[in-house]
Amino acid sequence: LRLQTVVCSIQSGVWTLANSPYVLNTVVTVPVDETLVIEPGVVIEARSGGASLIVTGSLVAQGTVDSPITLQGIPQTANPFHSHGGNLTFNAGSSGNLKHFIVDRMGYNDRTAIVVNSSGVTIDSSQVSDSDRTGLSIPVNVSPTITNSDFSNNAVDLYAHPGSVSNVIGNTECLIILSQGTITADAAMHPQNNAGADFFLERNTTVAA
Repeated sequence: LRLQTVVCSIQSGVWTLANSPYVLNTVVTVPVDETLVIEPGVVIEARSGGASLIVTGSLVAQGTVDSPITLQGIPQTANPFHSHGGNLTFNAGSSGNLKHFIVDRMGYNDRTAIVVNSSGVTIDSSQVSDSDRTGLSIPVNVSPTITNSDFSNNAVDLYAHPGSVSNVIGNTECLIILSQGTITADAAMHPQNNAGADFFLERNTTVAA
């Protein structure tokens, strides 16, 4: 039998490579004022559409080129409708530092794989693929740092408010949809900062003079 660690409820401390993979069957929360550290090479398996990791405190997940950290949805043979895991959500006031972090087959039921509601989140050199719909979303009034990352096989790679993309840089060949709001002369809109990216504007989007 393959060794695995089933986690639930409240989590902090360290998820080690020795105890990988970590299995999520429901919502797991990193609470306020606590930190969860995930070691390089760890695999996290989300085994249902309700299996999500919610960060209200701090998440530190820094993999390496040779040993990335992977969060992946595992299709259920007994229920083919559950083809993706839930999501990774950073709540307001939380923090995150992700590098060489792979998110695959998340965002069950036409939702988003990674939801970032905090400016205290940095995601670098990571991958988001095969989401049920959207790879990553950023609402109004937050400005996380999303750099040098790869988005593939998502219906929408990145969905963001126009005022929240100033630190979205170096993410090539991705589809970015800007939600309703006002677009200013934002450097992140310049092609050299997200080479090959396609920008689409929703209705009622205003371009400032």
